[in-house]
Amino acid sequence: MTEGVTALREGVYDVTVERRGRARYRVFAATGAETVLFDTGFEETADDLAERLEAAGLVPVHVVS
Repeated sequence: MTEGVTALREGVYDVTVERRGRARYRVFAATGAETVLFDTGFEETADDLAERLEAAGLVPVHVVS
């Protein structure tokens, strides 16, 4: 699995972005017929989050924030 992405169970992923050791921001993605991203983090973590999702092959179709 990609750094910062942990499979919690089949089809459910924890995506964690750490900002310079200060804090960890976590969002969750669920896969099935379509991938759903729960929460989108903060503006300053959006690029890191997008990179982790893409590297893990998780492309959200729906976003719930």
